[in-house]
Amino acid sequence: MKLLPIGTVVKLEDIEQFVMIIGRMVTSADKREFDYIGVPYPVGYIGVPYPVGYLGEEKVLCFNHDKIVEEMHRGYMTESELVLREKLVEL
Repeated sequence: MKLLPIGTVVKLEDIEQFVMIIGRMVTSADKREFDYIGVPYPVGYIGVPYPVGYLGEEKVLCFNHDKIVEEMHRGYMTESELVLREKLVEL
């Protein structure tokens, strides 16, 4: 699986509002592992460090790649994003 970059906006299964990805390869408070963490788009704007993304514990959506129905917008990508993405996939 190729992880989507931070800032990608997606449509999820069973959720009406679009979601913007703000982090990847996360563990929820109840210790479940997810591919992504996101916020409602466009109302969920927050700043996160690029390319690592969100690292805190605010209330957000955790979801896996198989719940993505459609990619609405691809996030910003640089060489450092590609290197980090490959390292995350190896984990």
